[in-house]
Amino acid sequence: MSLTDRLADVLADLVTTLDAQRAQTAALVVATQNATRLRGDRPIPVGVGGVTLAWAGAGRITGWTLRNLDDAPAVVTLRDSRNPDGEPVALVVIPTGESRELAGTSVSFGEGLFFDAAGARVTGVVWIGAET
Repeated sequence: MSLTDRLADVLADLVTTLDAQRAQTAALVVATQNATRLRGDRPIPVGVGGVTLAWAGAGRITGWTLRNLDDAPAVVTLRDSRNPDGEPVALVVIPTGESRELAGTSVSFGEGLFFDAAGARVTGVVWIGAET
């Protein structure tokens, strides 16, 4: 085996090793928060005091807890989108001054998760499933 052939083999092995390490690092980075690996679901504050674009990219909703702060019933639509025009994946009706919770479920979305309270004052948390 020539020096050129051995060098080519060593470089090919190096590329394979670096690709495997990059994939492992990427998997850990995706499932971390504040440099701590997430073992459960990620809580995302939404509505009043939170965000409307709860998640950018594919994921899954594993639950929520939402409270209506208005003097009228509120309707919240969780959309598979990065804006208020996307397809609904969940609809939550919340009576005046009450809360609604859901846990132990799993609803997938592909584009993003947009929190649409249609002008109502709603606050709460949506849980996004941790990567497995």
